[in-house]
Amino acid sequence: PRFSVGLPAEAVWMAAAFRSFLAALRARPGARRRAALLLVCAGVAGTALRGFGADFSDIAFVSGRGASVFRLRSREQPSSAAHVSRWQGQQQGRAPPTWIGVTRHPKTGEWQAHVPDPEGGEPVTLGLFPSAGDAAKAYDRAILGLSGEDAETNFPSDLYFPEDVEEAVERMKDLWRRLPSARYYGVYRTRESPLWKAELELYRRHQFLDYHETELGAAKAVDRAIRDSQDWRMEQLKRLNFIEDTDYFDEETWETDGVPRGLSSRFLGVTYHQPTDKFLARTGRKHVGLFDTEYEAARGFDAASHARGGLTNFRPPSEE
Repeated sequence: PRFSVGLPAEAVWMAAAFRSFLAALRARPGARRRAALLLVCAGVAGTALRGFGADFSDIAFVSGRGASVFRLRSREQPSSAAHVSRWQGQQQGRAPPTWIGVTRHPKTGEWQAHVPDPEGGEPVTLGLFPSAGDAAKAYDRAILGLSGEDAETNFPSDLYFPEDVEEAVERMKDLWRRLPSARYYGVYRTRESPLWKAELELYRRHQFLDYHETELGAAKAVDRAIRDSQDWRMEQLKRLNFIEDTDYFDEETWETDGVPRGLSSRFLGVTYHQPTDKFLARTGRKHVGLFDTEYEAARGFDAASHARGGLTNFRPPSEE
């Protein structure tokens, strides 16, 4: 899928020059001459475009489907959007935006986008995304297709291709498109049926469990399947919708739990730090600290994660 990012002009040309310079260093003599010639041509093209009135203060690099192009907005042609987007506000030095139509999934930690259902008006999920920016762009494409270019968006509306907007609307009309639950793991439905479906993902394979009349019933069915799977305790804690006391690591028997293949610790948020011969605890990208033992690192992670409402390896203090 395409993506678009606003970039200052200086950053674009500096990046192009740097990439050409690195390529020239690694290339053969003939290729070095071609790289130098390409850089000169880029400079000449930039000078010519400035002469035609292209505004390099608002330049966008757009990539998609095998093609990469620069889209330049003319000084004489203002944006077609009638509003100032949240991204533009951030570019003007304002506070970081709160994305429209974007929330974080309470269980998976991924970002999800929602728009009003064109038929019933209830929020419809557009899916789960690895970043808030990706979810915000999915919202923009869908809302532009539903409400037109005057709709309030997260990014400038003229950065989206018309065919992408049309494709987003067509996906929303698909009766068989999966609509993940906004609250629970492994639960989804489709527009063609009012029933909720329970599904378990194990070893990168999806296993359909059953249909349920309620979203809650499907979530509990997923939990039963997770416990029956005998998967690593760490993995179970990540996916369980309703964690019970017996699901946590036990103070007395935690050493009997195995370490998942390819990992250096059995605990959430803990890895072995080889340079120091200690265990590193971290929540997301934030380092909690280095600890002498794996158990101490797990406890350090639990304290930091519990303070921000996250998962823990052992029962949280309020439940012990």
